[in-house]
Amino acid sequence: MRRLRHTLLSFFPLLAGSHQVPSSLHRRHFLGSSSAAAAAAGVVCSPPAAQAASPQTERIFDTSSGKWLPPAPLASLLPREVLEMDKGGVVVVGENHASPTHHRLQLEVIRALHQESIRETGKPPLAIGLEMFYRQHQPLLDRYVFSDQLVARYNSSFEYGIQDLERDTEWEKTWGYDINSGYSKIFAFAKKNGIRLVGLNIPAQVVQLVRDAGIRQIDPNLRALLPQGMDFANEKHRTRFDETMAEMESIGVSHMGVKGATAYASDMGGVDGAEEKKRVLQNYYECEVLWDEYCAETAARYFESCAKTEEGRGVPGSEGAKLIILAGSSHVCGRDGIPDRIARRLQSDYSRALPFRPFTIVPRGVSWVGGSPDLGGSGKLPSTEVADWVWYTQKDEQPIPRQEISRSA
Repeated sequence: MRRLRHTLLSFFPLLAGSHQVPSSLHRRHFLGSSSAAAAAAGVVCSPPAAQAASPQTERIFDTSSGKWLPPAPLASLLPREVLEMDKGGVVVVGENHASPTHHRLQLEVIRALHQESIRETGKPPLAIGLEMFYRQHQPLLDRYVFSDQLVARYNSSFEYGIQDLERDTEWEKTWGYDINSGYSKIFAFAKKNGIRLVGLNIPAQVVQLVRDAGIRQIDPNLRALLPQGMDFANEKHRTRFDETMAEMESIGVSHMGVKGATAYASDMGGVDGAEEKKRVLQNYYECEVLWDEYCAETAARYFESCAKTEEGRGVPGSEGAKLIILAGSSHVCGRDGIPDRIARRLQSDYSRALPFRPFTIVPRGVSWVGGSPDLGGSGKLPSTEVADWVWYTQKDEQPIPRQEISRSA
């Protein structure tokens, strides 16, 4: 216990703001996107080219109206309240982390909202929230986005580009997916247009501690730095998580860096296999909730800062701030991962309600038959409980494994 306490206390600088990450840890060891087989297998992939948008192989299903929409022009399709910049709000767009096509459509959503924002004078800020970066990476993200403005303003020779950001945030260790799969284009667009990038996530080392020991065993001093009022009682969220874990274990792929709850329980030397598996699954679920709640808390803090600081281009400064969040689809689908937790936190912690429920977009890569998406065996269309939009695309070509990731955790 003394050793565990020492380990826990060593992570305080991470939560306080340090961005250095030990080389032995990799965030994809702990929580991976269940939608990507390559990610689940623990490999870094060289991405295929993004599939081009086409009415024959790409369509949006609007779950509220029950109507199919073409993929463009996007600005004329998004609901009015989403586009109106003075009302603020949250748009959450999911992804398969290894899919260039998903990153391409994320950029299209960002472009549409940016185009709308520049039509309005004295516009409130638009920002992009990123699951891929820690909250503690914020100074580096600000340096990347606004360095060009500083160079122009002060006639300075200081420059800070994508390679600098990748190096200083230790992208290969903390995220691991190819930054050129589409992420770099999103970041470059933000830099060019002065759109703030907001790091949302929690350091992987803290998630690892919860995975191994459970949230109740975390040192109280560290637990005090974690989001308060975390919701572990959402039955739909838990059911979907259990189904995902069972599916991944059944096909022999890993999640959170292990081969499955049964195998992990065995490796941990559990005497009672069933009880040990139950404990492990509970710890995994606590990791999932912590991940979502930490991202939601960071987003809520961003909105709160908007109400307190001066208005300015690309930085918080108005009640009408709008945040586009990019995160794995497992944290978006069903709304009860990140989206609804943001709305709950704003209302409960800051007594500030969003002007509309976070608008959610979940992309799905599927096969196409006769110009229509293959919906699977049931052929059932998604409901509003899944997302506001389900964006059907072609499946990306199978990513090519580039490098095995160490499994030490």
